[in-house]
Amino acid sequence: MNDSEKTERDPTKPNYVVTTLQEQGPKLPLAVVDSKGAAGDAIETKRWNMREERALGQLRAEHPDLNMAQYASMVIGRMCPKLGPHTFDENTKAEVKNVHIGQMPAGDVFYVYVWLRTKALGNILQLRPKCGGCKNEFDFKADLNTLEIHIAKTPEDVLWEYELKEPFPAHGKEVKKLKLGAPIWNSYEMMTHGGDINVGETKMELIKGSIIGVNDGPNILVTDADLDEMGKLDLETLTDLLDLHFLGPNMMVEGDCPKCRTGFKKSIPWTYDDFFGVSSR
Repeated sequence: MNDSEKTERDPTKPNYVVTTLQEQGPKLPLAVVDSKGAAGDAIETKRWNMREERALGQLRAEHPDLNMAQYASMVIGRMCPKLGPHTFDENTKAEVKNVHIGQMPAGDVFYVYVWLRTKALGNILQLRPKCGGCKNEFDFKADLNTLEIHIAKTPEDVLWEYELKEPFPAHGKEVKKLKLGAPIWNSYEMMTHGGDINVGETKMELIKGSIIGVNDGPNILVTDADLDEMGKLDLETLTDLLDLHFLGPNMMVEGDCPKCRTGFKKSIPWTYDDFFGVSSR
């Protein structure tokens, strides 16, 4: 192949393949690489019986201050004996499981969470959306098997670049360009506990958890104070781009109102009580 026939990859876009949950099956959207360089994408789940239900209830009672992401890590650590190259047995401490899960790509963890739900309760999730047009509330059966999944064959396939509109100083350098990848799950675990959501903090953690390089070099942005210098235009643009570059499941369902036929989109509620119940609102 000569140079004129080569197609260079667009550095602003990830190299994803789009599939569905049913087609992807028990495999991570991005193969996880462990500390020894071993990669794997297999997912194994336990049978969810009353014994496991009681154990999860005990974990919840012992850790009442966990946010949604932190409790999701505990659920996954309990119910999934294998995640890519990581194997958990009865002797693996919860803290060790949580460290491994927290360092996984967030899209992988979301995918495991959805896959675990389908194995435990099936692929139909009962929702009750409210039409934005006529305000009608109605029952809607979401088929999780049809969720759109973005998968990547290699870690390099999730990388993309962003040219800052407003360069800013950090550690004695002017930051002009960022190299980003899939945010790790710990970015979600570090967000505000409880029901109060700090939107600014959420944007900060997701951006910080996605940056892997600065100005064609390694990542020098290591603290919140560094990112505090980022301008509003870049903050909002990056937030939108992170949504477009998501890895794993698109946690949205869409359909039409049965009364007025207005189309709707609804974010899937992934809190434990909503997602792992037989119905959800």
